[in-house]
Amino acid sequence: MKDTLFLDSAPAMADCAQLGETGYYRKAELECKLYIECLKEEYGEPPAGTRFRVKRNPHDFGTYLSVEVEFDPDSDISADYAYMVDEGLEDWPRKVREIKATGGYNWLEKALALYLDKKNGKKYGLEDLLKITGLTYDALMSDCLSDGVCEAICTECGYTTQMEPDQDRGYCELCGKNTVQSAMVLGGII
Repeated sequence: MKDTLFLDSAPAMADCAQLGETGYYRKAELECKLYIECLKEEYGEPPAGTRFRVKRNPHDFGTYLSVEVEFDPDSDISADYAYMVDEGLEDWPRKVREIKATGGYNWLEKALALYLDKKNGKKYGLEDLLKITGLTYDALMSDCLSDGVCEAICTECGYTTQMEPDQDRGYCELCGKNTVQSAMVLGGII
């Protein structure tokens, strides 16, 4: 059994994407991914049985995105880590604030590239999905087999979601292309 803690979408003092603004989903997805990488930098990589994920939250005014940490409440190490990262960050790290100050409209992409080492034109794949979810290959595949749904990633923009295990051309809510593939497809299982 897993528990989750809501962590917001950005550090407490940072300006963040607002539901309803133009480009909200793309900005919020990048912001959440960047926040996850900053939390890992501050608190270390999640231990076994613990992972970060971007959560879609239905609301009266639309669906908003946030970060949550999923953990094993029966594991002291996993639970301690989750409650530690629940403290969050007060603001973006200095290097992110510097990019934000000089990076223009695409500062989030530039800042996230610091953490994910992305180069223009490179396709997203299984390695990126493992890095974003914080799971090992075995844990990711086990989740896919036991849940009936599977973590998936858009190979074009890196948007993550959950889809059927055999999905190889799922629709991406961010870039609008049919380029989302499940972990099982990316791993060559299906």
